[in-house]
Amino acid sequence: MAQEPTTKSTGAKREILDRINALESSLAELRRELTTTADKTDTSTFDVLSFVIKEKSYAVFLSDVAEVLRMVKYSPLPKAPPDIQGVINCRGLMLPILNPGTIFADAAVESSLNASLVVVTCAGQRIAIIVEQVLGVQSFLSRELVDVSAEQKAHRTLPPFILGFIKHMGAHISLIDVNQLLRFEDRRALDSALRERDEWGQG
Repeated sequence: MAQEPTTKSTGAKREILDRINALESSLAELRRELTTTADKTDTSTFDVLSFVIKEKSYAVFLSDVAEVLRMVKYSPLPKAPPDIQGVINCRGLMLPILNPGTIFADAAVESSLNASLVVVTCAGQRIAIIVEQVLGVQSFLSRELVDVSAEQKAHRTLPPFILGFIKHMGAHISLIDVNQLLRFEDRRALDSALRERDEWGQG
C-alpha cells in the first residue's frame, strides 16, 4: 500500500509526457501544412537571362546583365588569366572576353561568329561571357528557385558560382552568381593586364 502513490505519480507523469509528445507532433504537422500552403500561394517572381553553354542551360539575374552583343573578333590580352580569351573595344571601353567552358565544363566554348556575348559586371569589372545560344529573358516564380547559398557556405559541395537551381516544367537551369566567375587572384591579374595594355597603348 505504501508504494501506491508512487505508482500513480509515475502513471500521471507518463500521461503528461504522452500529451506533450502528441501536441509537439500536431504542431510539427501544422508547421508543414503552413509551409506548404505558403509555397503554393507565393506568386512573387524574378527575371533572368538564360543561355546555353556546352548544351546545358544557365541563367543570370536580369539585373546583372548590361547588354547582349553579337560575337566579334577580339584582340589578345597578354598576362590575362587563362579563361580571359581577349578584349574587344565596346564603344571606347575595353571589354574582357570570358570563355566559361573550362569553368562550367571541361573544354572551352568555341568562339565562332554564331556565339553571343552576355555582358555582366563581375565584382566591379564589366566582362563579356561567351555563350553558345541566348534563350532570352524569362520570369519564374520564386518558389521554383532552389536556393543553395546556405549549403554552399557550409559545405562547398558545388562550384562557388552556383547560386541555385531553377526547376520549371521539367527544365533544370543553373543560376549563376556573376561575382564568383573570377577568383580574387584572377581579378587582380586581369586588372594588371588591362592597366599594362592601357600604358602600352598610350606609349
